[in-house]
Amino acid sequence: AIKGHVNITAKEINLTTTANGCGALWLQNNTEKDNDNIPNDATKVTIDADSINLKGVSGAIYAFSNSQLDIQGNLTAQAANAIDVRGNSIVNINLDGAHSTKLKGDIVFETPNDPTDAQNSGKIINAYVNIKFNGEDSYWEGRSYQEYKVNEGGTYVYKKIVELERDPYHGNLTGFKIAFNNGATWKLTDASCVNEVAFGKNAKLVINGAEFTDNYAVTTNKLTMDSSATLVINGIDPNLEESYKVVKGEN
Repeated sequence: AIKGHVNITAKEINLTTTANGCGALWLQNNTEKDNDNIPNDATKVTIDADSINLKGVSGAIYAFSNSQLDIQGNLTAQAANAIDVRGNSIVNINLDGAHSTKLKGDIVFETPNDPTDAQNSGKIINAYVNIKFNGEDSYWEGRSYQEYKVNEGGTYVYKKIVELERDPYHGNLTGFKIAFNNGATWKLTDASCVNEVAFGKNAKLVINGAEFTDNYAVTTNKLTMDSSATLVINGIDPNLEESYKVVKGEN
C-alpha cells in the first residue's frame, strides 16, 4: 500500500511471496516525519483476523516512511527478515495481549541511503515497532539490528549495528518495544538491540550457544523481568555465566 488506507477483517488471511525483494505486506508513505508530525493521510493498513499467515523469502513485512500497520489476530510471519522498517514507520502487533504472535526471522531497521547516494530511499533508521508475544505458543526466533552503510576508508559498506546510539546521519533507534508474557519465548540467534524489552510471567529468553565476544546479547535502554521469567543458555559453560554479557541496559 502506498498513500492508501486499507482495513481488512477476515476469518483467515494467507499471504505468501516467493520472490526476493518482495514482501507478503509492503507499506510506504514516502515521508519520514517524526512521531508527532506524521501526516494525517499517511499510508495505513489495519488487519483484524482470527488467523494471519505471512510468508516471504527476504521479507514478510515491510513498513517504510511513515506508513502504519496495525495487526490483531493470531499471527505467524516467516522470512529472512520477519519485519523490515525505516523512516519513522509504525508497526503495532497484538497490543491487546489476547492473541499469539509467532515470528521466525529478524527485525531489521535498515536503509540503503548513505551521505553520497540516497538510493531513492529515506535516511532515518528509526521506526516505532511495538509487539506483544502472549502465551506459550508465542515466540520470536531471530535477532534485531540496524543495517546501513558505514564509511570505511572512503568506501561505504553495509554494517549490522546493535548500538542504540550510533550515527547522527541516520539518527538513533528510539521506538522499538517488545514484551513476552505467559510463557512466550525469545529464541535469540545473535546480538540484538531493542529500546524496551519486558519478560513477564513465565517468559523465556533462550540463547543457544551463540557467542557475543564484542557485544552484549541484548542491548537495551530498559529491561523489565518478572521473577518467574527465565534465562536459558544452552551450550555455555555455567561457570562462565557471571562474565557472560547477556543484557546491557537499565533494569
